[in-house]
Formats: sequence, C-alpha cells, structure tokens
Amino acid sequence: MSLYELANDSGVEFILFSYGSLVGECKTCLVPTHSLQNYKTDQVCFSSTNDYMINPQQYNFNLVPDVSTFIILPWKKTFAWILCNISYNGKPFAQCPRTILQKLRTEALDMGYLMKCGFEPEFTLLNEDGSALADPLESRFECNHHQTRAIMSFEPFLTEVHDAMHTLGWAPYMIISEASPCQYEINFNFFDVLLMADRMCFLKFMIKEVARKHGFLATFMPMPFQNYPCANGLHTNMSIWKASGEEINLLPGLQSSDDDDDGGRTERLFGLSKLAYNFIAGLLSHVEESCAIVCPTVNSYKRLKLEKFCSNMITWGGNDKTVLLRVPNSESISRSVWNGCLFQKGQPRRAVVREPICSRLSSSIQADLCNTSTSATTIAESSSTSNPNFNPKTNPKSVPESLLEALQKLESSEFLREKLGTQLVDAFVELKKKEWRDYSAHFTKWEKEKYWNC
Repeated sequence: MSLYELANDSGVEFILFSYGSLVGECKTCLVPTHSLQNYKTDQVCFSSTNDYMINPQQYNFNLVPDVSTFIILPWKKTFAWILCNISYNGKPFAQCPRTILQKLRTEALDMGYLMKCGFEPEFTLLNEDGSALADPLESRFECNHHQTRAIMSFEPFLTEVHDAMHTLGWAPYMIISEASPCQYEINFNFFDVLLMADRMCFLKFMIKEVARKHGFLATFMPMPFQNYPCANGLHTNMSIWKASGEEINLLPGLQSSDDDDDGGRTERLFGLSKLAYNFIAGLLSHVEESCAIVCPTVNSYKRLKLEKFCSNMITWGGNDKTVLLRVPNSESISRSVWNGCLFQKGQPRRAVVREPICSRLSSSIQADLCNTSTSATTIAESSSTSNPNFNPKTNPKSVPESLLEALQKLESSEFLREKLGTQLVDAFVELKKKEWRDYSAHFTKWEKEKYWNC
C-alpha cells in the first residue's frame, strides 16, 4: 500500500514528514495528503541550510518516508507523523543519523546480535512562555521525588500522554515525579534499538504538543534552572539478544556460546556472561570520545558536574546510581546495562533526541562484542565499584568537563570515524564548535560580577 492510500484510507489530511538534523533537532515538512497523488514516489524534495555541513552546490535533498513509522496523532486525528531517511542524488546521505543507525544495526544482526533498549525520558514543565515553573509552589519542597501533589497537579496532562502511548501499543507502565520541581519521567517497554529511537522521536514531539495544549511548555533541557537536585537525563537500558530463532537475552551468565571457552572462569560480577563483560568494556572504553554525541550542548556538562544521580566518573557497578553504567537488579530475561550519561537535546517546541545516540550504542556493540581477549574482563573489573580492588582515587577516568573538550575527543577518534563515517563526524564537530564559539562570545552576569574590580 502506498503512503497516499494509507493516509487517505485513514482519513488523514496532512502528514508531518519528519527528519533529524545532525545536531539533534527534529525538523518537519507539512505535506497535504492529496498532493502525494502527484508524486511518482512518496519522496518529497526539501532544501537544507543549517541542518548539515554542505557546500552551496548541495541544496535540494529528498525525504524518503518509512511507512512502518506512520502514526496518526492521537490528539489530532486528521494529522499523521512519519519518519524519513534523507537521500541526495538518489543515494543515502552520509550525514543522515537514521541511515547510519540502520547500517550499524544490520552489521550487528549479521554478527548474530539484536540490540534492544529502553529509554527513561525526563522533562520539566514550565509556564506557557517558558519563564518559570508551571507550578511555582513545587519549589518549596526540598525534594519532589514521588510527591502525590506533583502528580495530581498535572494529572490531566500526564494521563493524556499515557493514554496516547497506550493506544499506540507502547506499554507505558509508570509515571513518576522526579526530585526537582515540575520534573517528570515516563517509563515504557523496551524495544528493538531502531524502533525505540523512532518512538523516542515521536514521544518528545507528543509530550511538547500535549503540554502546549494544556497551557504548559515541556523542556528536555538538562539544567533549565540552577540549584535543583536533579537534572533531566535520558537514562538508557541496553541489552543484547540472540538475533534469530528463540528470543534469548545474552547478558546473563552462560547465555552466550562464548562462555564455553572462557578458561574455566564461571563467576563474574552480577552473574553476567562473558559477552556482557565485552559489551560493558566497550562502552567504558568509548565514553570520552562519544560524549559529545550523547551530551551535545553546553548545558549538558552542567548536568554532569552535579555528581548526584549522574556520575561523571567512568565507572560501572550493580544496583548503584552513583556509577555511569550499572546493572540493575532484574530477572534474567530483562537483564540490561543502564547508561546514565545520555541526555535529550532540548530546544523550544519540536526538538527531539536523534539517532546518533543509538548509532553510538550500536557501533559499540558491533566493535566490542567481538572482543574475546582478557582485556575486556580487565577493563570491566578495574572500573567496577563492586570490585574489592577498586580504588576511586586512581581507577576511574572522568567524562569530559565541557562541550569543547568532548568535541576534541570526538574529532581525534578513529573508532567513531570508522563506525559513524568521517563525513558525519567532521560535520557534527564543525557545527558544534560554532555553537561553542557563540557561547564563549556571550557576555554573562557572572563575569561582570566576578571581574568588575579589575
């Protein structure tokens, strides 16, 4: 069935053709359903200016919609949303994040592995113009974590988001108020990495639009205010599954054939498989160079410096929220690695997290699941806070302290250039360095108060 037939039969009058910019914003083109009758294919032409690093001769690109991502907006039934890949001159565009994620996912499948992940998106509700909290009274609480008042004050908005997710089949199972005022987290079921990235794009769009409908502004900015206990993150639970046949989670111990040849070693921390150690070692090894991708704004590093429920040390452990990677207590079938470093780039209105996050995770899979040397075990054990020999003063490195430092690590990374493509890395670094230069040129109240008596 063509996209036109699907939309027309569903009573959809307009379709939001959505694509991700290189730096994490979600852009859309509004396409009337009737106009699709005039296209030989479902592709639409668009011009890109500041979304990617392109030369003046590269102007018109094509949006290639993925019909499997077609969603009718639950709050506006005559509108639909669809995610697109980007092509240029009939070929996949090298800077398209979704295309890169698909490529890396395919490489992992060819190795026999399917990555699944679950996101824990956090956001803050502000008043309509974004100048203050949606409910200033909440700032009077020392900690808002699981406060009944915080939930019931915004119950109409929160339940409308839940009902939409439930209607879409996403299995939402918990909504909580987080520690900071007007801060919330919505938990829902984990899925295949590509499907989860696509759903996260739509979820951020939906939360923002439903909030606006209720007279609020939802922001995913890591630190929208100072002096509150908890920042907005995108905690991510990752697991590796057998790609074909019976669904088997390969992270619990003795679930992987690699364990059959492990030098008699059968006891590992938290009952993990050798494959899980390889995976954790790979993630630990690439934290510094990938930090600019998963924490791509100046504001991100203010969150990482909180050191509260957001470790800035490159460590891992068990059910311990002071580490960067942890293995929560769970049944074997849902055993996962929790990553606390990631956050969602928050811009006014329809900004969404894009797939570079998942591209990074997928690239770590495909590079490090093959690591069968003892170095994986050494890296994993020396960085674990649960290891009796762990020394917090000498063992762990820290994440980059600023966006500029993170960009320098990324720029020199041969690993990410190989996995994500040199063109994407160079373009991303250049765009974000421009952002850093803009930030550095900004005159602040702090420096005026600090240096007025020079």
